[in-house]
Amino acid sequence: MIGAVAAVKLRQWRGVKPVGGPAGVAITTRFATTPEDERVLDLVADHLGRLRRADLATVARPEPMVPTHNATAQRQARRDRLNARKTALTAESSARWANAIIAANDAQYRSARDAQHRHIIGLRAAIATIETRLAQPTADTVSPKQRRVRRKAKLPKGYATQAERFQKQRRLQMLRARLHRVQADFDDRIVHVVEGGKRLVDKRHHLDTANLTDLYGAKSGNAPATASKPSAQAMSRSGT
Repeated sequence: MIGAVAAVKLRQWRGVKPVGGPAGVAITTRFATTPEDERVLDLVADHLGRLRRADLATVARPEPMVPTHNATAQRQARRDRLNARKTALTAESSARWANAIIAANDAQYRSARDAQHRHIIGLRAAIATIETRLAQPTADTVSPKQRRVRRKAKLPKGYATQAERFQKQRRLQMLRARLHRVQADFDDRIVHVVEGGKRLVDKRHHLDTANLTDLYGAKSGNAPATASKPSAQAMSRSGT
């Protein structure tokens, strides 16, 4: 077998052949804007943002549908609700912007529903863990012999002290109340979302720390309740 392998003629080494790097042209959407263009872009951004936020508020708190066992009627009701949203948005903008706003808000609603479901699972797991440990005696009330017996039987561990047990009992009540609220919202298909995310809201509430200004150029101390947004020139640089 070894002789047969040695008799096979191997391929000769021809060295390394250098290959040129990738060639191409990077095309960006950056364009120069005039002050009049920036004013128009700001007005368009304000208008579309107002439409998107209004539609998102409607989606986040949907009206309860009439319960029925007819699947066709349910699909028709959802279709009518979607058509009403698109008709209202198209009247204020265009069909293309209406489709974009509806798609973005529906995607955000689905993401919020998924996060809500995961939050419920996490709350139930935390409640079950605390209840399991609260059912066991604390370490300061167990003798060394009892501790050895419990360790040998592989019983769940209790909390270290009575003070810690008391704090966990308070936390258990808080988690149960939170689970009740989240479960009620989940059953009613209600989600709580923030336009732009919590990070943007935190920056909006602390403009001095973030070294930002609002639309009127005022700092957070004297600023009206208006969300800050980038200028049209910044939007043109980023390609949006």
